[in-house]
Amino acid sequence: DTGDAIMMPLFEINLTVKDGKVEFSPSLESLESTVLGIFDDICSAVHGIEDIRSKVSSGINDAVMNYGDINTPSADEHPVVLAREFIRTVLESNMEGPRALAASYQDFEELMTVDPDEYIENWKCAFHPSHETEREIQR
Repeated sequence: DTGDAIMMPLFEINLTVKDGKVEFSPSLESLESTVLGIFDDICSAVHGIEDIRSKVSSGINDAVMNYGDINTPSADEHPVVLAREFIRTVLESNMEGPRALAASYQDFEELMTVDPDEYIENWKCAFHPSHETEREIQR
């Protein structure tokens, strides 16, 4: 039970404008790939870890105390596959909000590529009536 504890995010991504498009840095795909890669690396790193009991019992009859390696799961075992899929599902569900946020900026992509000074100068030169100017400001 975490009670009223504030949960801090494990990862930080930034919403940026690059070349007139809204994107995340790092990308959501990169984040997912990195997290799943770390999971895969952990599974590989623990495979075949030697049981410590074989080291501490070196003075005892080896025939009696032959422990060998610890049984570690491999990446293709069902529980590991399920755990990896669970992590991927959690990542995917937590990316829905950021993706919706990025999509909400699509209506403004035209404005993100505009040089404001140049736009204003062009607008002035076109001699738009005041009602069009007001409508453009509201847009």
